[in-house]
Amino acid sequence: MITYLIPLFAATAFLLSTKSVELPSSQTEIKAGRPLNVLPLPTRYTTGNKVICLSPEFSIKFDSQIPEDLRKAAQRVEDGIWVHKHQYLSVKRGAEFFGEGNGCEYTLSTLEIIVDHQSHHMASIMDSAIRPAEDRPELEVYTLSIPLGDRATIKSATALGAYRGLTTFENLFYHHPANSEDPAEGQKSSILTKPDSLGEAHQLPLGSAGQTDQDNDLSDAGSRSGVKGKWYAPAAPYEIEDKPAFGWRAVMLDTSRNWFGKESILKVCPQGR
Repeated sequence: MITYLIPLFAATAFLLSTKSVELPSSQTEIKAGRPLNVLPLPTRYTTGNKVICLSPEFSIKFDSQIPEDLRKAAQRVEDGIWVHKHQYLSVKRGAEFFGEGNGCEYTLSTLEIIVDHQSHHMASIMDSAIRPAEDRPELEVYTLSIPLGDRATIKSATALGAYRGLTTFENLFYHHPANSEDPAEGQKSSILTKPDSLGEAHQLPLGSAGQTDQDNDLSDAGSRSGVKGKWYAPAAPYEIEDKPAFGWRAVMLDTSRNWFGKESILKVCPQGR
């Protein structure tokens, strides 16, 4: 048994030590400092090895002409990011990114959304999302830049693309719960803290759907005035260019409950002809 395990451990160690991952796509271009833990991986990206933290005064700014659903999406991210408390998946829960000072060298205070809709009319997120599958990849193109400064930008030609960029931005940040100036105590607390995605006050009961009054009340640990710990991205600076590889993400034909004729199936899967 030991004979079989040694090559397995060696292969695992090699994979974990690799800083960049090559995807099976000729369009993928990667230059990585620290790994980019986002799924699916963007088409092109570069990362660094610096930690950037969100300022307690962090805000999302945008052109006044953006569609209302994009405005609401941006507001949801701006308000909700303090509630999400995802911790880095490591033994120290991200404490390894902070030195003896246990502080942040770089701070991000603004995310600016720029929708350059000269080539497209100012459609809402939903308007673009229901366009034909062959059109959507170009409608979802965006770039996300997070330099080692106080201002990040998302640029897109459509509201749908900006929304995809917002989703990527939100998933780059982790929570470090240590609130002590003692590095040893900070690391201990970060290891032992339960890595819940949402605080108990913000979790929906089983079987419920939609928002509750608590979703709009960020007066406890998720509020800006009561921020505890740090929200940080560990691989700054980030330069991300992304678009879908396919118009369709997935498709399922449930023929046990619904009848699909041959022509309907061939229309969905033209390569099957």
